[in-house]
Amino acid sequence: MRKILSRTRAAVDDYKMIQDGDKIAVGVSGGKDSVMLLKALCDLKRFYPADFQIVAITLDMRFDNQDGDFSPIQKLCDEYGIEYVIQRSDLYEIILSSFVFKSLKVTSQYSCNFTSPGSLSLYILVIYPISPLNTFFS
Repeated sequence: MRKILSRTRAAVDDYKMIQDGDKIAVGVSGGKDSVMLLKALCDLKRFYPADFQIVAITLDMRFDNQDGDFSPIQKLCDEYGIEYVIQRSDLYEIILSSFVFKSLKVTSQYSCNFTSPGSLSLYILVIYPISPLNTFFS
């Protein structure tokens, strides 16, 4: 963690990323990258010369019309004393019902992966338009 904190501080200093009074929003999915960034900024806040606030934000896409369980992130935010906002959205249902999604063919392996948070970028790499030929030969 020390090495990550050291590199975080170096990047913040080199690029003058944090000034006095800044309020920094950290998008937290629950994955290791976003959680590590949140922890690094919280640890940096303890001794960094500029006074700044941190707000953790999660976009809950409500897979299968159910609220996600973000209690581990809430617990972490409570430990660090930072504000945590969960923005609920029906984005998952909007994407599934969209004309664009219906006009794309996805292998079953990847369409299953699409239901997990964070796999949207993978999904985008494996889709291809349906044409009469590949529909016929599928």
